[in-house]
Amino acid sequence: MWNNFDKPYPIFGASPDAIIDNFVVEIKCPTKEKTVTNYIKSNQIVNKYKAQIHLQMLATEKKKGLFCVADPNFEVIGNLYTAVIRPSFLYALVVWWPATRRLYIRQQLSRLQRLACISVTGATRSAPTEALEALLSLPRLHIEAEAGAMRASYRVKQWGQWRGRVQDGGHVSVLSQLVERDKLLEAPSDKIPPTYVFKKNFTVEIPSREVWNRDSDALAALHALKSPRITSQVVLECTNSLAELGQRNKVRLVWVPGHCGVTGNEEADALARKGSSDTFTGPEPAVGLPYSYPQGSIDNWTREKCQVDWSRGIGLRQARLLIKGPGAAVTRSLVSLNRANIKIITGLLTGHDRLNKHLNTIGLSPDSRCRLCGTSDEDSVHVLCHCPRVIVNRHKHFGAGYLAPEDIREIPVDKVLAFARSTGLF
Repeated sequence: MWNNFDKPYPIFGASPDAIIDNFVVEIKCPTKEKTVTNYIKSNQIVNKYKAQIHLQMLATEKKKGLFCVADPNFEVIGNLYTAVIRPSFLYALVVWWPATRRLYIRQQLSRLQRLACISVTGATRSAPTEALEALLSLPRLHIEAEAGAMRASYRVKQWGQWRGRVQDGGHVSVLSQLVERDKLLEAPSDKIPPTYVFKKNFTVEIPSREVWNRDSDALAALHALKSPRITSQVVLECTNSLAELGQRNKVRLVWVPGHCGVTGNEEADALARKGSSDTFTGPEPAVGLPYSYPQGSIDNWTREKCQVDWSRGIGLRQARLLIKGPGAAVTRSLVSLNRANIKIITGLLTGHDRLNKHLNTIGLSPDSRCRLCGTSDEDSVHVLCHCPRVIVNRHKHFGAGYLAPEDIREIPVDKVLAFARSTGLF
């Protein structure tokens, strides 16, 4: 909004991030911990930004203003990309996923994911997308789209609403790929469309952990029976049986600790063992596949696909030497750091950092030699593994004076960061 208040000072700008019934909202997003003080000092809004929001209130004729300063790591903490942006972008992918086989579509999807990777890691513009995806364990979007289509098609088929045949081509062919990988997925599933049962002729009691102070036996089953929302055929059958039993009896299910000498529970365990040892008579499978089984199968397919792409890729010399590939453990360690440290680790492991070799390559440094030893190019592999001037630092943090690049893959991220800081180059 713009207002012309007076001739000597003709223009004032006021552009709030949101305008609500009674107040305006202004949001600031610092990229580093130290820049938070640009907006907040001693728990008070800095005068410059206090004047800004006052101007916004004046221009919008609101009596209140809400000034927000985001955490510098809000992209990581909120996980906005994987929780909100990516699902929105991949909506209805069971229909359009075949388009991801086209090179142009894959390039556009890669550009989208690259923006998210750079936003989270603070990586340089030259950092390779494939290496960033590996560090964050993000499958390429065309792989994620195909995996999502597998999940959706399998779910719809098990609900009896899939009209395509397994042998059909086009977008329905994704189901045949899934079944060809694991024939067991042709068996019926235990998952059913959500069914709601609010009135029950039985009660479920789950005492607090302080009462028993031990691990539970079948606690998940009791929670499933207690919930009015049912998505399992087995749970629905149990609910119906208990409801029938409760018509003429008072039925109460109580959580007790397992394997702790509780008489009724020991008898139930004995009956369960006896039942499981008997030979089943009737059509198989006796129960449908748990929903976790196809999900696990698709997750395994996704991980294998990502690992194959990483191992067979071309280029990224330093990144492939120092990064083992997509891995949840590395990702968890990485995103637990603050934004500044994430940027250091990302640059170090991808080779796109502030070391002389990379700066010389992009024309920002006249010399590519190591500032510490002056004998070799100053790149990530040299500093982490070979530079003779930091042998003591390397031995202190890694337990060895010299390392092979492949050894870095097995070293925790926090130790790599501590070593990098100790060299004085970062």
